[in-house]
Formats: sequence, structure tokens, C-alpha cells
Amino acid sequence: MIKLTEIRRYAIDRRVEITAIDSASGRKCVINVRGQALIKDKDRSLRIEDIIDSADSFELSPGGRSQLLTRDEIDAAMTSHFKSRGFSAVSREEE
Repeated sequence: MIKLTEIRRYAIDRRVEITAIDSASGRKCVINVRGQALIKDKDRSLRIEDIIDSADSFELSPGGRSQLLTRDEIDAAMTSHFKSRGFSAVSREEE
């Protein structure tokens, strides 16, 4: 499970904007390079965590380029990054 705090830390550390995309509903959430989250939808009843939980892809935008990652790919990238930075391992629930 990808947590909001983890994806924020990753965006700040890597200096990338991350867009969580739920293709089933079309909803998007953007986490900028400062870790601030914004829902790109006028429905204020949405929660950022709900969009991240249901997102099936994540678009990383470093310096004008973009890269589309699956849920598993971003999870692996964040785990690798946090381990290389010496953070205690990001807790992952075994499935």
C-alpha cells in the first residue's frame, strides 16, 4: 500500500511532481516538488488518500519530461530510493 506521507517524501527528495491517476474514475491527484497535494477535481468530498489508494498509474514529471509508472513500479522505486537514503525500510504489508 502506498501511503501519502511516503509519496510526499519521495516527491520532495527526488524533486518531481507526481500525479496519481485512477483510470477507472478519471480522478487525479498531484503531489508537487514541495510535497503539497492537490486534487484536480472540483468535488471537495474527495480525499487525497482515496485517490492514491485507487490509483493504477503514477506520472512523474521531472524537469519537463514525464514518465508513467504502474503502482508496482512506483512502489519499487520508492522502496529502492528510501533504502539508498538510509531511511528505515518503508513498511510494506505482506500479501
